[in-house]
Amino acid sequence: MTATISWNESFEIGKSVFISTAKTGQQPFDGDSLEKFQNDFAAQEEKHDFEPGEYKTNSTLAMSSKEKNSALDVKAKLSVSYGPVSADASVEYARDNASSSLDVTFVYNASSEGSVLKGKSTGLKLMKVLAEGIPEKGIKLEAFKKSFGDHVIIGKTFGGQVIIAKQYSCSTQSSKERVGAGLKASYGKAGFGISADVKVDVNNSTQTQDVQVKDQKLFLGCDAGSEFALKITEAVNSIGNSGDDKTNWAAIVDDNAQKLLNQGKLKAKDAVIVPIESIQCISEVFAMEILVNGGGPPEITKYPRLNATYFAVIDIKKDAD
Repeated sequence: MTATISWNESFEIGKSVFISTAKTGQQPFDGDSLEKFQNDFAAQEEKHDFEPGEYKTNSTLAMSSKEKNSALDVKAKLSVSYGPVSADASVEYARDNASSSLDVTFVYNASSEGSVLKGKSTGLKLMKVLAEGIPEKGIKLEAFKKSFGDHVIIGKTFGGQVIIAKQYSCSTQSSKERVGAGLKASYGKAGFGISADVKVDVNNSTQTQDVQVKDQKLFLGCDAGSEFALKITEAVNSIGNSGDDKTNWAAIVDDNAQKLLNQGKLKAKDAVIVPIESIQCISEVFAMEILVNGGGPPEITKYPRLNATYFAVIDIKKDAD
């Protein structure tokens, strides 16, 4: 019964919406009951009372543009938008940070997809229809939906991505090979499961004068200014520079990335919606209309819940007659 549409900044929990235009309609719900449902949802969101989604992470030492684009998941792209960031943000990122043939790039890519938060069904049952929203005698359900919207927003989905990259630009091929070997050893000691087609020589150093280092960061659907994001950046920057070869920096990065994408301040990705006639107060309005009119408009009987109500009302009416 539930469906999703891309989140729009004009959307609000508990509001009715037209699915074809993704615009909110004239609201049929009583303000007090709507506000209570919204406040209860906000409390759930504050507690991160989500149905968990899928969390994935990988680390790559890219020796070519092709390997870097693969690590950035450019081929798959991002299928949705995260607030103001475009759906092809990772593609734009790769384009704006293109690699040359003499670059070596460490890429850490973590993502979370499919976390869902829905308002409680008990709250939906307490929703009430505005007095002026009650349809007049004889109005059909389809006519009602054309005025008030055909679906109601009852929840949100969340997802996000963290990309941290350090690009090492070398001046010669031999320098690139030396730097690649040193980086593979350095990131390996830091706990990252690095795969790269280079030989490891622990005596090689990446700290050479002919290497330029560029830090790159991208946070999608999450708070780039949070403590979790800062700890991720600090940990990556500490690799090979802290003089500490025993710290598992990878574990620190993973821990904070997971917290950032599952516990931090997240942006809604999609709106979870249900047909407006599935809301109890709306179905009750049309059930009463069936009783008063002595029959049911054909469009009402398409919906299972109203269909059951329809036949129950007909039986009551027969007994009364």
